[in-house]
Amino acid sequence: KAGKDFYKYLGDEKLFKSLSIKPGAAEAIEKLCNQHEVYIVTANASYNKGVCDDKVNFIKKFMPFFPIKNIIFINNKSLSSAPLSSF
Repeated sequence: KAGKDFYKYLGDEKLFKSLSIKPGAAEAIEKLCNQHEVYIVTANASYNKGVCDDKVNFIKKFMPFFPIKNIIFINNKSLSSAPLSSF
């Protein structure tokens, strides 16, 4: 129903300020971080230059334990799913 208007919502600077996370999600990620090197791979949203800062602030708010250096902004998320054997 939203059609192309969908991208208008993604570009809204208030989007990440209005979101929350599922109960228990932060705790689960924190447990993973305590045992493994965890990375977040996310699109950099070239249509909204401020979205990178918004995403970092979102992660700081809900997962203050998460290392900001482990957030990777990328244009093509499919690159992050390449099999390890291909490296």
